[in-house]
Amino acid sequence: MVQKNKGADGKQQQQNSDCVSFKKKLLGRCQEEFQKEKQLTSTFAAEREAKLKEIEHADGAKRKEVEAQLEALESKMRKKYVGVNRYKQRRSNYCI
Repeated sequence: MVQKNKGADGKQQQQNSDCVSFKKKLLGRCQEEFQKEKQLTSTFAAEREAKLKEIEHADGAKRKEVEAQLEALESKMRKKYVGVNRYKQRRSNYCI
């Protein structure tokens, strides 16, 4: 943690304070993203299982409709995972 020196350059003190604040915000955001990812994974798995069971019991047009819904759900989750992974990759490039 950065300590403020009295009598030193005021501008430098403000920059150090801003840097510490940014780091705290970044770490907080990272923690939130990891928690969201765990929740999304469990929610996605439950929804996927429900759709698969629905496909087993459906016939004809209803089956195709549910398969399309499942495909859309999987596509949405893939995009979300890619976004989260990109975020993690960018975050790891910061020197904390």
